[in-house]
Amino acid sequence: MRNSILVTTLAATLAWGALQSPTADAADVRVSVGVSDVIFEAGVPYYRVTREPVYVVYENNSPSYYRVISSTTYKGTHSPPPWAPAYGWRAKNKKDKKLYHGYYDARGVWHWD
Repeated sequence: MRNSILVTTLAATLAWGALQSPTADAADVRVSVGVSDVIFEAGVPYYRVTREPVYVVYENNSPSYYRVISSTTYKGTHSPPPWAPAYGWRAKNKKDKKLYHGYYDARGVWHWD
């Protein structure tokens, strides 16, 4: 009796586990591309920097451009740390916790907004 309950429980558990959806893997990332970074060749949009195809999504009758980046692109020794601020945001000094926005001009000089 005890063995049949154990076998039935084990079979039910295995069947339930087989019907569950698999765990989600890190998928590719969809990154928004500005209109100024899109070029058209023969009517096909491409990302200006890497010449990879760009996907168009129409939202409220206006196009939004996206490129797909592999989830492994930012891994390795040359990738920024996960706590790094977004592009254009920096602390003005080492002990300042607040981030300020700025930009580089054509001469390569940093300016604070």
